[in-house]
Amino acid sequence: MGVQGLASRHHPVLSLAIVTLISFALQHASPLTFLSIRFAFGILCMAPFVWLVIGASVPGVSAWHYLMRRRGATRLSSLVYLTPAFAIVLEFLLFGITPSTVSWAGIVITCMGVGLVVWRRTTVPPKL
Repeated sequence: MGVQGLASRHHPVLSLAIVTLISFALQHASPLTFLSIRFAFGILCMAPFVWLVIGASVPGVSAWHYLMRRRGATRLSSLVYLTPAFAIVLEFLLFGITPSTVSWAGIVITCMGVGLVVWRRTTVPPKL
């Protein structure tokens, strides 16, 4: 069983610990390896973690808790279905990848379904 097989069946913290131990062991193999891996591990590996924790997770979870208190679980949980739609639109805006017709149709159908769940009537319908 390789390291990847072991890490894929356990918690992500175990995966990070294994990678850290391997990189630490490789750092002391030779002076050249020590310099290259230390630089790569320090900058290239930690920057995404910092971004995911500070730039994405903290504001996202804070917004989720705020909206959960204000709107309720039923209406808020339906917004999770908009994640792929936002990803496709961001992919188009940031990288210029044009979505297919099927993707646009899926975005429209998803937005309509979420709109039906989230939208509330402001007037009470007449009783018959």
